[in-house]
Amino acid sequence: IYLSLDGENVVANRGGEAVARYPLHTLQSIVSFSYAGASPALMGACAQREIGLAFCSPRGKFLARVAGQAQGNVLLRRMQYRVADDPSQSCRVAGMMIFGKVYNAKWSVERTRRDHAMRIDESRFSAVSDQLQGLLLQIAAETSLDSLRGLEGVGAAAYFSVLDDMILQGKETFFFRERSRRPPLDACNALLSFAYSRLAHDCASALESVGLDAYVGYLHRDRPGRESLALDLMEELRKYAQEGAQLFPDGMTTDQADSQVCAEIVREKLLRCLDKEIPHGTAVEITKFSERDSGVIDVDATIYCEKASHKGIIIGKQGAMLKKISSLARQDMEKFMGTKVYLETWVKVKENWRDNVNYVRSFGYRDE
Repeated sequence: IYLSLDGENVVANRGGEAVARYPLHTLQSIVSFSYAGASPALMGACAQREIGLAFCSPRGKFLARVAGQAQGNVLLRRMQYRVADDPSQSCRVAGMMIFGKVYNAKWSVERTRRDHAMRIDESRFSAVSDQLQGLLLQIAAETSLDSLRGLEGVGAAAYFSVLDDMILQGKETFFFRERSRRPPLDACNALLSFAYSRLAHDCASALESVGLDAYVGYLHRDRPGRESLALDLMEELRKYAQEGAQLFPDGMTTDQADSQVCAEIVREKLLRCLDKEIPHGTAVEITKFSERDSGVIDVDATIYCEKASHKGIIIGKQGAMLKKISSLARQDMEKFMGTKVYLETWVKVKENWRDNVNYVRSFGYRDE
């Protein structure tokens, strides 16, 4: 889909033919999941009207966003920098953001207690709500950024402890065990990361529209390439990230081939079962994926690692670790495909495969 501007309308084009039109004045944000892109005229119109325009890969990875001309309020930015350089003032601003985050988390829990009391452990939710309420008093009085971050972590852990119970539908796909990033290890964490990346784009655009520097924050300190103030602004909005439009048909959980999903399932079990230094140097290739007349799926998976010593760790003593990984992966494959799966796994060494672009592409990774 290629996006263009026709008068005051956004036009979605496929193969040179217009397939949809949207009045520009009705839009607050546009997210494109196509590499085709958008016309310069549309980008300029979005920047001028302060309409967010972001580009993601077809798999949802954030790529870029359109930003208009920066506001010229140098006095505002100089004040922002002075406050950021003062630990006490930074703590005061950061404290208000964390207070808002924990406050919203508490009322998210309370709303679930009110609306779904018969479907949850009410006493557990009540205890978490009381814990969050107690944190609010500590946050309001805190004068240290490090201690403030600690309180924020305690509040996040409390909220996440009941998040899975707040998911009341689609639990076979969307469930929450723990927060995981880079990569997210389940559908719920993938959805959270995707929603937060969209929210970060919106926050950065809003900050720049009023002349603030999105890269200089108070809770999140300076780091090259990180929009720290946008992350600060996100904190109290995370619990209320607005539900977006439905992007895929009902019942569709992925746009990837079943064989690719099986490879990711095996790699997920590697991440869960092995020490942190090894799994990120592994890749999984599905060399056989076929269905018998009986409906049983035959899957052959080869696990590649970069060192011979890693191969031994993956296989484990008398093959115990590889057996565990394979058993867990097979169970998830059967849940995903709804049929019996016969899985065989092998481990091979390809030294420094991550430095060879041909190897990387052969394992299904693309420039996204």
